[in-house]
Amino acid sequence: ENSDNYSYDYRDNRNAPLIRFGYDVTDPLAYNFGAARSEIRLRPQGVTNTIETAQLDGGYDLTPSLTLKAGVNYKEYDFHSWALARVNEGVVPQLPAGVTLASLTEMVSGFGRNLGAPDGTVRNWVAPNLAAFADLFNIYSGTGLFELSGASNANARGNIRSVTEKDSAAYLQLDFNTELAGVPVRGDIGVRYVKTRQSSTGYQLVAGAAQQTTVDRDYDDVLPALNVTAEVTPDFLVRFGAAKVMTRPNLGSVTPGGSLSTVGVFSVSSGNPYLNPIRATTYDLSAEWYFAPDALLSVGLFYKDIDSYIQTSRTSQPFNQSGLPQDLLNGLGVSPSDVFLFSRPVNTEGGPLKGVEISYQQPFSFLPGPFDNLGAIFNVTMVDSKISYISSRSPTGFVENDLLGLSKTAYNATLYYEDDRFSARVSAAYRDRYLTAVPSGTSTNDIDGVRDIVTVDASASYALNDRIKVTFEGLNLTDAFNEQYTDSRRDSIYVYSHTGGSTTSAFATPSRNTPNSPGRLGADRLAGRRPLFPIGAAMRLSVSRRQALVSAALLPMMASTRSWAATRGYDAVVGTTEAGRRVGAPAYPALSAAIAAAPADGRKPFRILITRGIWTEQVVVDKPFIHLIGEDRAGSVINHLAASGLAAPDGRMWGTFRTPTLFVRAPDFHAETLTINNAFDGLAEMTKPNGLHSHNGAGPQAVALMMDKGSDRAVVRNCDILSYQDTLFPDAGATLFDRCLITGSYDFIFGGGRAWFERCEIRSRLRSGDAVEGYIVAPSTPIEQAYGFIFHECRLTRDAGVLKHSVFLGRPWRPSSAFPDGRYGDPRFVGATTFLNCWMDDHIAPAGWTAMWYTGKDGNPRTMLQPEDARFATFGSRGPGRAAFARGARLTANEAASVRRSDVLGGALA
Repeated sequence: ENSDNYSYDYRDNRNAPLIRFGYDVTDPLAYNFGAARSEIRLRPQGVTNTIETAQLDGGYDLTPSLTLKAGVNYKEYDFHSWALARVNEGVVPQLPAGVTLASLTEMVSGFGRNLGAPDGTVRNWVAPNLAAFADLFNIYSGTGLFELSGASNANARGNIRSVTEKDSAAYLQLDFNTELAGVPVRGDIGVRYVKTRQSSTGYQLVAGAAQQTTVDRDYDDVLPALNVTAEVTPDFLVRFGAAKVMTRPNLGSVTPGGSLSTVGVFSVSSGNPYLNPIRATTYDLSAEWYFAPDALLSVGLFYKDIDSYIQTSRTSQPFNQSGLPQDLLNGLGVSPSDVFLFSRPVNTEGGPLKGVEISYQQPFSFLPGPFDNLGAIFNVTMVDSKISYISSRSPTGFVENDLLGLSKTAYNATLYYEDDRFSARVSAAYRDRYLTAVPSGTSTNDIDGVRDIVTVDASASYALNDRIKVTFEGLNLTDAFNEQYTDSRRDSIYVYSHTGGSTTSAFATPSRNTPNSPGRLGADRLAGRRPLFPIGAAMRLSVSRRQALVSAALLPMMASTRSWAATRGYDAVVGTTEAGRRVGAPAYPALSAAIAAAPADGRKPFRILITRGIWTEQVVVDKPFIHLIGEDRAGSVINHLAASGLAAPDGRMWGTFRTPTLFVRAPDFHAETLTINNAFDGLAEMTKPNGLHSHNGAGPQAVALMMDKGSDRAVVRNCDILSYQDTLFPDAGATLFDRCLITGSYDFIFGGGRAWFERCEIRSRLRSGDAVEGYIVAPSTPIEQAYGFIFHECRLTRDAGVLKHSVFLGRPWRPSSAFPDGRYGDPRFVGATTFLNCWMDDHIAPAGWTAMWYTGKDGNPRTMLQPEDARFATFGSRGPGRAAFARGARLTANEAASVRRSDVLGGALA
């Protein structure tokens, strides 16, 4: 308790102390306006970022099993920020006669609700009514007391800064694909040289006066890398990787100058133009065993020797001992003897990080019925790290602790049951406590962190028939609390909150609501039979099952994987002659040959059975009513390797629109229980020295399936559509995707067609070295077309390692067209996408949607199309990634019920 009678008492509740403020916080008369410490702040500011790139790559086949590659690239980044502010924010006008604080304030209530706060806890208090203050003093006029200025103003100078970074690189790489003692071995070895040049500009104090300062520096890195995969047996793979890696500091952290704050904790923050990258040497070893259909057991070991790390160094001291001019505090209502927290990014020695990751998944199909419909998924990761941090509170000046944001142990487990009518699952996820700051970011304590947490989710559904079902879903059923703490000894809570568990029950029938506008957004209430994926299953795997198949579908297949031959008639078989005799249909060695045998008039469905195997070819469906049925969803694979930045057999670059594994150019196409795969390994390519990158015009874009001109009324059901970037291209007609898995990273569902995604899993894949892991959709919907992409009861999941809040739902793609006055972004395309009742993991960014560049009419290739100018919306989102997304529309229940599948796709697919 202090002299003002303020006190806090943890004795009865370590998570919710009794706080006494020493005065009536609900009484406006207990406050004043116009005295010391009263402030009105106006600080508009903005940032402009630009990037320019150029590169040249080449390769030469030394032997059939050895390829030598080399290349150079250049990138130039520019970061510029501006700011305005009031010169003296502590000077405020006096209240006019007759005006009291009671008329300019409002009551905030509800503090501590459902947190077990002790009796006597203050639950309401007075807060300023910002709109009332703005109206009274006309604070946004920009005149008089509220005039704004820039570089001449100490309150704005800290945010007026710029950085130019020029990166040049060259690499040499040898790819190999051979055998060693009879074991297929493939991989690559190479080295990359990188030169970084930085020029940072900001304002610093020189002899007590603010001067614009520019700091120029450069550094270089040599980065060798080795990746090896041994296929010990067709179902057992061993992988090894070693590399030196580096991550440059954020451009905003390498500027000179800084800013001062007297709100809350008094603080001074500055940049560091001499900041070096994070550098590390990494080693990875893993074994993967595909011991049964749709089953996997894998163990991975990893070790990272972090040679240098970037830490925010924090020091608390009186302002008058910092060496800064004391006149910086003029008008701020603080004393030079007050203690300030000084923070600045610095390099430290880093330290080792090591760990193991174990994954197991298996459907229990070996059990007698009905238990053969059970299955399980387990993942566990254990990590140990020891990072050196600068700390003025340690006698040596350094302390060792865990890497920020990294839990020592994390696991999740899911048990599920699935049959034709009933589905049930329960999932538990555990994350050990982890650190968020060393030392503490806002106090004199040694650490800040988040305590461990266990969450439990469950769901069940029963289909009464094909059109009616009863569903139940429960999230965070144990009502896990968010507990953030400070100080390793006291373990004192400083954030304590919870949202409570949530349950949803529904009785679903088709909606008969009448559409109310041609541009409507909504949801089709016609539900699919059952969910395909367990809640909270956290299927974060991206692995190889065969040498030619880069990304295998490893989810427990809820659709039957038994042979279709015994129950269905076929017109052709892709497989052996024996398979054809067994089915009673002609056998063909390739899918293209089977399609060529179909009647050209397409008067009735031509059914093609694709037997188990990897069928490597590029396929064009140019006849109507072609139906493709796989014998096994994960085992019947249409496979092809092409990427935009690679050379095609005709000597030209593939280009995105020529890469698809499967083109559909005729109506009434059907595909079910098979895999459509583009085998280009985008992740491996982006981790190579100077490899193809998503930001390149001709990069790792590799389409698996394209619904091309002529396609319409298509159905793709229980299929895996796999690639890394630009995976699925529904660009024409209407397509229903039912219970499919679609994987990718950047813009991996894009185009101008109409598509309804029913109970699909949309899995974001890991990217290399980018803070933004990707974007799910990039629609280019014609403006006269009411609908683009609708995702209904889908699950948005991620691979292991995909960062939290790093994936946007989408961005609007505006392709270029030729006009009489030039070629530029076509305004006739305005993207449209809606996510309805979808479960989202925490990789989804809180902003939800983001902008996308296109070529403007003035020729500027970086003209931005904002999501607010597109037709983006969400409704009923669930899961850790659900949020009141900052961008895009949020539908009402009536709007969400207004759109039916028949409206989006047409009556034939309803």
